[in-house]
Amino acid sequence: MNPLLVKSINEKFSTQFELKTDEFGSYFVFPAKNPDFGDIVIYEERNECPGRYMVEIGNFTHNHYFINDENSELDELVEFLENLFSDNIILHGSHKGSGGWELKEDCDEDYYADWSDLFVWSGLYKKTKPTT
Repeated sequence: MNPLLVKSINEKFSTQFELKTDEFGSYFVFPAKNPDFGDIVIYEERNECPGRYMVEIGNFTHNHYFINDENSELDELVEFLENLFSDNIILHGSHKGSGGWELKEDCDEDYYADWSDLFVWSGLYKKTKPTT
């Protein structure tokens, strides 16, 4: 685990995560505030691409960030987490199909009206899927 990543996560989010270890290494878990959202998990994909970190975003999607000596997207990762935990990111879809996220200010909520409820970190943001 990159020491700069550990330091930044500790400084910005010290009370929100658990640092866990398994046979593949250390990883961060930000437990869900809402079970419909799911946990945030951050780990290095060192077997596939050392220095690339996967951020599993609950039940919705994932992002990749490179954090190494040559190229660091650490600031982008921290900014993403700050926006997420402030409910400034809207998520839609799921890992099972087409999942994704947008900043709240850029999200066209009507676009998702027929196929996906919208979520923020704290839970359901807007029920858009028609009930059957």
